[in-house]
Amino acid sequence: MTDTKKGQTSQIPSEVEAACALCLRKTGLGPQDWIIVSYSGGPDSSALAQALFKLRSEFGYRLSLVHVDHGMRPKTEREAEAAHVRDFAQKRALEICCLTLSPGSVAALAVEKGCGPEAAARELRYRLIADIVPPGQTAYLALGHTKDDQDETMVMRFFSGAGIRGLRGIPRTGLLKNDQGQTVLRILRPLLDIKKRFLISYLQEEGIAFSTDSSNKSPIYTRNRLRLDIMARLSEEFPGMGKALSRTRERFELLEELLDELSQGLFSEEEGHMRADIESLRATRPALILHALEGAVGKLLPGSRIPYALLRRMTTILADCLGEGRCRSSSILVSGCGIRLRALEKSVILERHLALGRKKGYFFNILGPGLYGNPLGLGFEIRLGKNADQGPSLASFSYPLALRSPRPLDKLESRGGAKYLSDIFREWSVPEDMREEIALLEDGRGIVCVLGALNGYVNRYAERGIVPDRTGEYLCVKVQQKGGFDGSER
Repeated sequence: MTDTKKGQTSQIPSEVEAACALCLRKTGLGPQDWIIVSYSGGPDSSALAQALFKLRSEFGYRLSLVHVDHGMRPKTEREAEAAHVRDFAQKRALEICCLTLSPGSVAALAVEKGCGPEAAARELRYRLIADIVPPGQTAYLALGHTKDDQDETMVMRFFSGAGIRGLRGIPRTGLLKNDQGQTVLRILRPLLDIKKRFLISYLQEEGIAFSTDSSNKSPIYTRNRLRLDIMARLSEEFPGMGKALSRTRERFELLEELLDELSQGLFSEEEGHMRADIESLRATRPALILHALEGAVGKLLPGSRIPYALLRRMTTILADCLGEGRCRSSSILVSGCGIRLRALEKSVILERHLALGRKKGYFFNILGPGLYGNPLGLGFEIRLGKNADQGPSLASFSYPLALRSPRPLDKLESRGGAKYLSDIFREWSVPEDMREEIALLEDGRGIVCVLGALNGYVNRYAERGIVPDRTGEYLCVKVQQKGGFDGSER
């Protein structure tokens, strides 16, 4: 914990609060709105929480704090941090919700998505925060990203080969949607133009203590190495780098706005996918098609970064097909990274897709209720029902689903942490030669349910798989017959 002392009066407090007030006015917040601050107890979120607390009387909004323990640091440090954030909230009579991620969940998601632990922790943190918002309600999530974070992000993205959308940096606003595509959180970043050192000065003026995260000094994280070493050396070589990055970001914002306008309407959003008219694509330049594809992918997979190589491949293959008239109906043009581009009559469809291999066992894309079968003679009926014991709640997953056989190293995330399916099968005493028949359901976030009930065992669910759906409906799966179907929905 780092203590601060009150110093002499300066203009720093008004500068921080003015940045927040400007953001609130642009957003149009008022007494009917709810702001949730993602509050770690560190200097950035502490300054943001204090400024929004002081502005609350002027704007009249409801203000809450949420603290998430990721379980990635020493227990004593995490406990001290939790005590600090509770004390901060109590002194101001603010609502606070303290949440804890299940052990190993960050590492498991990082492996699953092939990303770093920081990105995995952020995604899980946003999921937890979204879960506290009641169904049908929308809240604003205020994040303490600073000018330092913005500059670091631009440098990292430049060396990662990012395009216009990446090099415009961290957006000031955004939307966080649930699996049903409904907006749950509207993201605000009021401090993107403020350097961290000004926030610390603000806290000193306010006499507010803040916690220090020991992991921010660890060299195992790329951003830490950039922040603690590389950015300082770049600033020495290029003294005006900060202002130059701001100007570059502004130019990319203007360019992105132009491309958004020129490509507007090229892809239309429909239930579960994006659609583009083939004739419209034929009349469009490849650069605009690429930009429209990137935007469409962002709507299908919010928060995910798709490699440029895949976007470029989509653009090239699509251009070849359009030029040569080879867009056969129902043909898959290209797929990867959880998405698929296919031709359908006079349109092309961009959709989410679970791209799992089929070397062994069975695999079906489940787009809704129906009958499905496989070469092993297993038949399945997928239907909606009111029985929570037969399958996962509708609120716990998003289509498309995969109904497939188990594979080596499959894990199920639950309240007790990740568990190998092989261990679950041993607990059930499932014979080795019968394990391939036990089905599981998986969506883009991982395994939702192991359908043991089909073979006389008890279903096992991921933690999110048992979240009740407000409609009271569940996805029920049962063995329909031996002999199988043709693998298509009827």
